[in-house]
Amino acid sequence: MAYWTSFARTGVPKAEGQPDWPRFASNKSYMHFAEKPEVATDLMPGMFALYEEVMQRERRAGNQPWIGAVGVAAPALSRQAPAH
Repeated sequence: MAYWTSFARTGVPKAEGQPDWPRFASNKSYMHFAEKPEVATDLMPGMFALYEEVMQRERRAGNQPWIGAVGVAAPALSRQAPAH
């Protein structure tokens, strides 16, 4: 509860005697709440990789909406070699 109270008051989630809540960044860190709060990384690895690839391809195409157009409602994507 201290994290949420601190965040509401200051915009920074902090709790005395607990680890600092990390920013979600390139290392994909997050706060895991189990027996005690702990910093972890890479929540559900690979879970959204396909979705992210589809969104990036649609953005690169430049002529398709890239937000929310998935599944049967999604426009056809041209075949493209994966970028490495």
